Amino acid sequence: MVEIKLNAPLDGSSVLVMPGIDLAKSGIAAIIVDGGGIHIGKYTSLSTYTKELSQNVGNYIEGRPYRENNPDGFRRIHRALGEAVKVKASISVVLMENWDSQSQGENLKNKLMESIGTL
Repeated sequence: MVEIKLNAPLDGSSVLVMPGIDLAKSGIAAIIVDGGGIHIGKYTSLSTYTKELSQNVGNYIEGRPYRENNPDGFRRIHRALGEAVKVKASISVVLMENWDSQSQGENLKNKLMESIGTL
């Protein structure tokens, strides 16, 4: 497995890349918070996804707005990760598989359910 790092405040988190993942393509990620559950999401650009995830969690922790025009727009995952960072809970991001952005609806749902079974 390949391992990569996130920026602060998520820099203590582990990012694991499952075999066969092409980091240049879109994909499905599972974010696992020790004692806080699992969040499944998709990304189109891994670098943008990890940068914005770290930035949004940092903004939440520091009390800064989510966006200028939507200051309270933090998603549940941003809040959950922010609280996990505050209590120093273990956070893992698993890049599970590549996702074809042309696939929609039931196909994505089935892929997510299959992927959850591999955790």
